Amino acid sequence: MGERYIHHPSFGLLYVVCPTVEQAKSLFTTLYAHRLFFVVTERTGEPPAYEAVSRGEARQFVEDKIRNFRRQRDPDLKEDLERLEQFHRQMFS
Repeated sequence: MGERYIHHPSFGLLYVVCPTVEQAKSLFTTLYAHRLFFVVTERTGEPPAYEAVSRGEARQFVEDKIRNFRRQRDPDLKEDLERLEQFHRQMFS
C-alpha cells in the first residue's frame, strides 16, 4: 500500500489511511492530528473531491478493508493488513 499524501485546500496535508474504499475512493485523515477524516474521490483529469466523514464512518471503512484483506488471505497483503490493524487499535480502541 505504501505511504501516500494529498493536499486539501483548507486542511493541508492528508495521509491515506485506507486506499480504494470504493472504486476511485480512499480514506484520508489529517496528517498530524488524525482527527478529521475524508473520503477522497480521484478521477483522471479532474481535481480530487473531498467528502468529510464522521469518526464512526471512518472506523467502518477501516474495518471493512481489514475484513477484505483477511478474506483474500494474500501473503502480499500481510504488511498492509498489519498496518491497518495497528492504525485501528491506535485510533479507534
